[in-house]
Amino acid sequence: MNNAEVEYLKKTIEKHIRIHFHQDVVEAYKNTQIIWMKTKEIESLRDIKPGTIIIPIQGKETPTCYKSWAVNFRETKLILWDRIKQLDSLWKIDNDKYPFWYSNNNGSYIPSWNISGLLFNLLVLKEEFDPSNRDNHGRFIGKMSPRDKHGLLEVPIFNNSVAALADLCIKIQNPERQSNIPFTKPINFSISHDLDQIRGDDFWTQLSRLGRLLSSFRKFQFKNIVQLKYIILNFIYPRKFFMDDLLKMIQTEASFGYKSTQYILCGKKGRYGARTDTKFIKRYIPEIADGWQLGIHYNHDTHLNEQAFLKQKKIIESFTKLAITSGRAHYLRLEPLKSFNFWSKMGIRYDESLGYSDRVGYRAGIAGCFHPFDVINQKELSILSLPLVAMDTCICDSFGEDAITEIEKHVKHLNIVGGTFTLLFHPGRFDNPEYVDSIGLYQKLLELFKKNNAKCILPNEIDI
Repeated sequence: MNNAEVEYLKKTIEKHIRIHFHQDVVEAYKNTQIIWMKTKEIESLRDIKPGTIIIPIQGKETPTCYKSWAVNFRETKLILWDRIKQLDSLWKIDNDKYPFWYSNNNGSYIPSWNISGLLFNLLVLKEEFDPSNRDNHGRFIGKMSPRDKHGLLEVPIFNNSVAALADLCIKIQNPERQSNIPFTKPINFSISHDLDQIRGDDFWTQLSRLGRLLSSFRKFQFKNIVQLKYIILNFIYPRKFFMDDLLKMIQTEASFGYKSTQYILCGKKGRYGARTDTKFIKRYIPEIADGWQLGIHYNHDTHLNEQAFLKQKKIIESFTKLAITSGRAHYLRLEPLKSFNFWSKMGIRYDESLGYSDRVGYRAGIAGCFHPFDVINQKELSILSLPLVAMDTCICDSFGEDAITEIEKHVKHLNIVGGTFTLLFHPGRFDNPEYVDSIGLYQKLLELFKKNNAKCILPNEIDI
């Protein structure tokens, strides 16, 4: 890592602490001497001020070691990986099997895991740099990540690392009051809905139903005969299960005191494009309650295409009468070295594309917002990324009947280490008998976050 990259990571950590931790923690972090220095220089360092934290910077890029371990932390466990080997005999480890901190005789500390390289590489999506490692939609998906086979996609390593640093700063600054100082703020919770379609009578939806029906007939099976019912039902009542369900979702949110963001998909139509005619979108969008945020769901054909992107954005702004500043890519299509720069140039200030279509987890290793770093031009970008943690389909596919229990594990952990949980739920999954596994799930999720005192936020409400 060079100086610009180190300064970016330091700044990102400071912002994260300011958003997710109480003021006493912010002050403790600010008052603690934290030195970032190359590993080879640490061994020659002498006369270190007591209570100093040293963050090693690898002088040469080394492969990440994914062998992980857990350490007890407050009322949870922190999963860590990419261990730093002991530097010299002056630094002693607290536990060789489950290491947390190295320390020396004058009360200075070094983390046992590679905070600098590990966190920076995840934030810039380094594991995704190879453009040949993509699926049919041009996406880097969860199963492609080396963290997936090690069971680490569901570990918010950035949050774990920052919480560990913040906790140690309190110990250094206020050892007598450490257990009494308020630590993290209640978890932030951000909800969004991708309006891929707001009617069920479009050509592609009806064609898919017909295909499933005919496929059953060819196999002399009749379990999909119900598809005929949905074809007829949405022909007569095109809004059923889609726009009508979106309004039900909004009403449900309001009953909890929550709000959400609606990402509107329009423009080029097709199997992977918009499914609802723009005339219907224009007619239905005014039904969304005031105070619920509207954004752009970047159509498939707008990927790094300035003309197509601006055309779609202009259409949405023409019937919302609003400047559209937040968005998410359709199918979560994203190129790590290009997309954030492109979206920023298009006038997007808040983006929620950074997530997985096949996994619940932390694509950039963080549960919370951050400004992406342009590694080509070596600068922090103005656009704010709010990574997606969980999508309805991934929750159902990954956890099944244990969905609420598994999501609650994430919520409880983030309530201790600090963070933001982001949820994407499609209208077609709210109360649609075609997707029985997700009926009632949204209500239960909102109840879960309310029970855990989550603070619901919209992207444009984030103070960073």
